Amino acid sequence: MPPWSLVVFAAAAALLLFANHHLHGNIDYAGAAVWGLVAVYVKQSGWDVPGADVAAWVAIAIAAVLVVQTFW
Repeated sequence: MPPWSLVVFAAAAALLLFANHHLHGNIDYAGAAVWGLVAVYVKQSGWDVPGADVAAWVAIAIAAVLVVQTFW
């Protein structure tokens, strides 16, 4: 499960960063995306499934990169 999750996270990150770039760091778009990524963190951090903690931290990392890109 973790390898496929990382592939999905990579695709989602690429799409989010691409869209945010083309929207010129739209704060509303970035806010909604970060909200969703924080929700993924909350859901994954509460599970005992192997790899859930990695998925949780990957979601937070993507959110952090998105915030940096937005304000850059």
